[in-house]
Amino acid sequence: MKRVALGLLCAGLFACTTPLERGERRYQEGDPLAALAIWRGIDSDAFEYEAARRRVDEVEQEFGQLVRYYKKRALYYEERGRLAESVLNYRLALKLQKEDHATLAHVQELVRQLSRQREAERAAMRDSFRAGDLAGAHAALERLRTLDPFSPETTNDARQLEAALAAEIERRLARGRRGFSSGDHVVVE
Repeated sequence: MKRVALGLLCAGLFACTTPLERGERRYQEGDPLAALAIWRGIDSDAFEYEAARRRVDEVEQEFGQLVRYYKKRALYYEERGRLAESVLNYRLALKLQKEDHATLAHVQELVRQLSRQREAERAAMRDSFRAGDLAGAHAALERLRTLDPFSPETTNDARQLEAALAAEIERRLARGRRGFSSGDHVVVE
């Protein structure tokens, strides 16, 4: 019985909270977009309208700062050829500023560029790998990792290359051991 009464009391208190308080709770829970929606829904003739407007302005200012931060990071990564990380940061900025059509167009172009460069580097790596040029394949893999460190395909390519490098190292060590045990002590460059 006490639990039911306590539950009813909590429900009653929740129902008595004002929109300003509900918005503040949503903001504290980490959902500022829901908080903004609640605060913006307060009528202009309501008692807490001015307080809600102040909170809307404060949160929008926070969003503006975050958007600038994400765009700055995105530009930093883009200038260094780290396109996947750049796209990620631009997309975070777009989450907060959905109406930014110029950034959206830029992100779409970056995604196309990332796709083209990733495919070119993957082809270069495969060609080097087939030709037995493990150093060239490794260089292409490093360029792939720079472009897109999140790609599971790059991780798989790295595992294959590491296995091939280990096999090549073992093959050369075995050749060296055979030469040394047979008395062939010639230094090979």
